[in-house]
Order: sequence, then structure tokens, then C-alpha cells
Amino acid sequence: ADMAGFLDRYGISAEMHKAVMADDVGAIAPHVNAYLLRFYFQVRGMPQPEFMARLNALNDKSGQPHKE
Repeated sequence: ADMAGFLDRYGISAEMHKAVMADDVGAIAPHVNAYLLRFYFQVRGMPQPEFMARLNALNDKSGQPHKE
């Protein structure tokens, strides 16, 4: 499917468009529900361990403890 064309139908910022195209968990996460974020990346085919590693990396940068 034409992901860029699909995204063009929606009024999202250029920054968010770029984040979605790059599967940038860190840029998208603050703007969406956590459960929908997880579902979205599962549908996109991102393996669960990779998704969790990206989330944990966000926690490492923010100084917040890991919740597992």
C-alpha cells in the first residue's frame, strides 16, 4: 500500500508524517494511546522485542524506571 499517500489524507504535521514513515516509536508515543501504539506497531510487523526495546530506550533517556 502507498503509506505516504494514505497519510497525505490526514492533517498531520510534516514532523509526524516523517515519524510515521520511519516507524519512530519515540516521536509517535507521546501523541497516542499506549495500547493503540502497541497494536499499530504489531500490524506494521515490528517484532515485540524490538518494540519493547525502543520503549525501554525512551525510558532510559527520560530517567523514568522501567515498568515490566
